[in-house]
Amino acid sequence: MTIGAEKGSDVVVREQGAVVASGRATGGSVTLSWTTSTGAHSYAARATDKAGNTSRPAGFTAEADADPPRLSRATWTPGTREDTRTTVRFRTAAGASYQVLVDGGVVAEGTAESSAVKRWLDLGNGAHDVAVEAVDDVGNVARRSRRLDVRIPSLAVGAELVSKPTTHVQVVRVSATPNSRTGRVTMSGAAPKDFTLKGGKALVRVRLPDDTYGGMSVTVRDSQGRRGVGRVDAFEVDTTPPLLGLDTDSRAAAGGSVVATVRTEPGVEVRWTLTSADGVTAEAGTFTAKEKETTISRDVDAGTYRLEVVATDQYDRTVKRSAEASVATDPTPIWLIVLTGLGVAVGGILAVFLVPLLLKWLFGLVAPTVSTRRERRRLEAADLARREHQAEQVAVHDAWQGRASVVSDFLYGVTAGWDVGSLPGFVPHPGEIVRHMTVATVYESQGSGPADHVTTSEGALLVTGERLVLIGDGQQEWPLEDVRDLVHVSDDESVVHHTGDDERWTVLSYGEPELTRLHLDQLTAEIQGRGAEHLEARRAELAEPTSGEEPVDLSAWV
Repeated sequence: MTIGAEKGSDVVVREQGAVVASGRATGGSVTLSWTTSTGAHSYAARATDKAGNTSRPAGFTAEADADPPRLSRATWTPGTREDTRTTVRFRTAAGASYQVLVDGGVVAEGTAESSAVKRWLDLGNGAHDVAVEAVDDVGNVARRSRRLDVRIPSLAVGAELVSKPTTHVQVVRVSATPNSRTGRVTMSGAAPKDFTLKGGKALVRVRLPDDTYGGMSVTVRDSQGRRGVGRVDAFEVDTTPPLLGLDTDSRAAAGGSVVATVRTEPGVEVRWTLTSADGVTAEAGTFTAKEKETTISRDVDAGTYRLEVVATDQYDRTVKRSAEASVATDPTPIWLIVLTGLGVAVGGILAVFLVPLLLKWLFGLVAPTVSTRRERRRLEAADLARREHQAEQVAVHDAWQGRASVVSDFLYGVTAGWDVGSLPGFVPHPGEIVRHMTVATVYESQGSGPADHVTTSEGALLVTGERLVLIGDGQQEWPLEDVRDLVHVSDDESVVHHTGDDERWTVLSYGEPELTRLHLDQLTAEIQGRGAEHLEARRAELAEPTSGEEPVDLSAWV
């Protein structure tokens, strides 16, 4: 209490006659303090000067609060392998300040928004002194404490492939304790891939060539250095349609049969149809390839036939091949020639009379044979030309196959979208799909200042049908309505020119250049109203190039 009194006078404060405080005035004011119990109190202050004159009593009342705030139901729960954070719960008065201490240091503090409070603590393994203190607005403190033992030998790590076997980019969804920080994916046949987690979640993209893999090992570490390992089972990457080769046997055709060799991979379903020149189906069948080569053989009438073979693999990708066969009339059976010779020997006497007739009959046999030889030579020449043509097609097919893999990834992203799960920092708009995601560095100008006035950001670049989004330390985005055009300046860099602002630009430096550029070109086409035309042009690239033969439609692959 601050009291004004004559300089040098003695000041005394009493409660019900008992002195609770005293002091000497300095001519201005004097401040006296004392302790008391909780509740309302009435006091009287008097001043006595050096001459012994005493003032009239000055009365006042005061309300004291010496009770600590309410603090109850305090519990401490050590973390587990699934969530290594220790949980602290307690109840206090709404509006009370609180702080949580570990081994004497404050690790968390705040103001209770309601009577129930819950906080998570990131504690390492070992014994810790954990305390909770609640403080009211006049400084009274309530405290609860406990000795807590944290023992977590390893982390629980979940890992699963969320991508299809038909794409080179395999995506692993990793989940671990929320305070996980870093991780590494290791596997035979590929370099290790390091990644970071946010909120215990991550999507890791690994580009792999076609092969069968024995699985992945995913190692994660939390903020306290604890380690856990998750496993991805064996899997296959197969981005190519089934191999299919088809050869017909010209010699068999000259003998009156269609014989064809089908070359494909074991396990592939094969459907074949043999059609005559007038379009009538002569034979048809199906089989599952057990070996690399399977023979189809059918006796048919003389004529020209078209054999069409369709192979379908386990991912419903289809390849079609066709070939023609000219089937000749069956030659005279050997047994008939032998029987004729015996007849001549036995009927020697009659031969004199039958020779003219016999010579005429033999000439009838020889003439078709000569014709058959000519037809055989013609078919063999045609077969040689066809084989040379097939060799040329192999070279064209190899170049096409690499491009088709990238285009199929592009079309899948545009039409179906990729499941990015709960990607930290990214909130999709209603109905928005993520077409593509890759690592990127973004350089962005900050107005019309000097050229070096640029910000740099790194993270994951997401391409959707509505915007470009960079997920790094935070989230940056560029809606399509703010983009005037996209210009490619190198294989892996593009410049975004913004609408209505010639001074502002954004440079995107990205991974997976060929695939990323396709998605950026699609956005440019959509901005210019040519989105459907660009998609149709990409779909056309999936038709396998041929030289005169019927093209193979791989739209089912997509």
